[in-house]
Amino acid sequence: MENGAPHESLGEQNPWFLLDTFGVVDAQNGDGLERLKEAFQKYGIIKVSNLLSQNEADFYYDRLKAISGLQDEDYEKSRFDPRFTYSYIGGPSQIEDFWTLILNEKLLQLCDRILGDSKYYFDDKIGINLPSYAFHTDTQMNQKYSDYVHFEHHTEITAIRSIHYFQQAGRQSTRFGFIPYSHLQDDSTVKSKPPPSTDLNKHSVWIDLSPRDCIFFNPLLKHTGERLQSAKYMVVLTWDKESRISNETFFRIAVSRNRSANLNLNSRLVDLLRSKGRLPLALDDREKLYAHYSELVATEGKIKNQSNQIEFRNGKAT
Repeated sequence: MENGAPHESLGEQNPWFLLDTFGVVDAQNGDGLERLKEAFQKYGIIKVSNLLSQNEADFYYDRLKAISGLQDEDYEKSRFDPRFTYSYIGGPSQIEDFWTLILNEKLLQLCDRILGDSKYYFDDKIGINLPSYAFHTDTQMNQKYSDYVHFEHHTEITAIRSIHYFQQAGRQSTRFGFIPYSHLQDDSTVKSKPPPSTDLNKHSVWIDLSPRDCIFFNPLLKHTGERLQSAKYMVVLTWDKESRISNETFFRIAVSRNRSANLNLNSRLVDLLRSKGRLPLALDDREKLYAHYSELVATEGKIKNQSNQIEFRNGKAT
């Protein structure tokens, strides 16, 4: 249940039971819109209801099955055979069928309400029948690359991750679990401290999602998916306002993923985002791109200088 139902296995009440732990906005009628930015900053997580029509949700569900070659009944086999799972990091920005989701007008308007001027940062993923991990953050730099970005400055982390589940509503694997306020765990000004990591499951909160809904969350929020007991079709997207932190984060993800400074972005999506004002300017200026990447290398020495491998087409980064 939402907002901290009693933890049945322990027979005791979840301490978050009587507290608000996430924001809610209805993308169709606008309920909660005026408090959206404040709620995201406070909770680090928003449930967005009615973002998509049923036809839109059905379209993405059908495309995910077609792309992966998997059917609902394959989840039973996926627990023992990874061939019945599917993961495509960078999939939504490479597969044109999902660009209508990236550029969904309701989604853009909600992101702009929070960020002011949201840009698409290409850190996206398709996942089908993937098992849930332990509670974790969604930022690569927070673990393996923690020496690259100073994450103690939590007020600088503004990114929005949107997660969409397209499996049938009401089944297992349609809930999103998180640890309230964990995105602010190092901020001494936060009064509601997260529980010790040994008690994470006891102090988690779970949100039910339908295929028409999505979750907005701060990538530093500790979260997990529900135990896989039915087919699971997931898409994750990333938005941010352009800043030094967001640009550095993007470059490091791209470089670590491609093992070079060739950003390997779909040029047609780059052009489309540019035309709609959703492309980070750092990707649209050759001199700035070289200068920024060279500065990262020179000041930190963490990534080998491979600037000569950055690919430009018609004078623009792609």
